[in-house]
Parts: sequence; C-alpha cells; structure tokens
Amino acid sequence: MFYQVERLVPFAVETQFISNSPISEAEAGRLRAFVSGITVRPNRGLDFGAWAEILNARLPEIAKNFDELWLMNDSCYGPVFPLEEIFDRMKEQPCDFWSITDSGGNQRGKRHLQSYFLIFRRKVLQSRPFQEFWKRTALKCTDCRTRKRYGEQSLDRCLRQAGFRPGCFISVRDESQNWRIGQLHPLSLFSAYRLVDDYQLPFLQVKAFEYSPLL
Repeated sequence: MFYQVERLVPFAVETQFISNSPISEAEAGRLRAFVSGITVRPNRGLDFGAWAEILNARLPEIAKNFDELWLMNDSCYGPVFPLEEIFDRMKEQPCDFWSITDSGGNQRGKRHLQSYFLIFRRKVLQSRPFQEFWKRTALKCTDCRTRKRYGEQSLDRCLRQAGFRPGCFISVRDESQNWRIGQLHPLSLFSAYRLVDDYQLPFLQVKAFEYSPLL
C-alpha cells in the first residue's frame, strides 16, 4: 500500500486515500507524508462505494480544477515497472477514459475496462452521465458479482453509450497479434505472467497468483 502511494504521488497534483477499514495512527502518519487527505469509512459499496463518497461531494470542484481523475483500488501489487512509459503512450491515444487492461469480448461477456486502475479526462468529469453514475449505482456493489455488474461493467457501458472513447494499455484485441496471451479472460488474472513478459504489465492483481501459477 505505502509503496503504491509513494510511486503514484509524483504524477498527481492531489492524492486522496480512502480506507474501508480502520487504520492505525502509525499507518495514517506514514500516509500523511504523501497524500493530501485520508478518509476512513465503513465498507459500504466496496471500492466503488468509497470512490462515490468522495466524488459525490467533490466532483464539480474536481471537474473544474483538474485535467484528469485517477481511481485505483488495493487489489494489486506494484508498480513493478516504471509508469512513465505507460503515461506517455496513453497521452497520445485519442481516448476519454482508459485503463491498464480490459476484459471480455468472448463468451464471458462484452469487452470492458477493468477498474483496478482507471483514468478519466476532463471531458468525462464534466459530463452528466459520469456524475449521475456515482449517485445511482455505486452502493449497489455489495460483493464481487454485484461490483462487476453495477460497478465495473456499468460504468464502462454508461460512458460508451454517452459517446466517450475508451482506451487501454493492454487490450484483449492483442490476442490476434500475439497468440501467447491466451484466450482466458480477464487477461490480468489468467495471463498475467505473459503480460509481464510481453508488455511489462505494471500492476499484478493479487488474484493473479491463484490463476497464473507461474507467477
């Protein structure tokens, strides 16, 4: 947790840390060296509920004063590679929101961005669909299944239907160009070790160590 925060803070103007469980004063003290604010709250709505609590209170201000909003949860280890190359590459993509990896596009469901790391540009932040999403949807996330349905997939669908362009650092579409990635989705779980080798995947989801045995 501390390593992630320390590595991400240099790229941000402001960093807010939200915990759905109690943290010690010693932990809070270490975090204050890097972050602008700390919020400790009950675990209502999982990560989407935590993000919603901040965004419903501050989104108009954020949309006015910041170029981008980054959301990240604690389901990952890393970064295990420098992030500068990723950010430089994604700056050149004509997209309105993006993630490190996407998922779906086969029998498991429609392709959508994975939400362990998401970036939204100002055009999205200022839009009514994005603002309304956080008011109506986030607290429906009560477990992994509802989180994926009402959080991750719903947010992606909401923005695409509003005409916003998604982007992705590593996409399932790369399967056709690189057969080594494999066919099981999400790739960040089932093919993490190949993404590390071939694409320098910067974040490793904790569950990948269960599904990618070579890690």
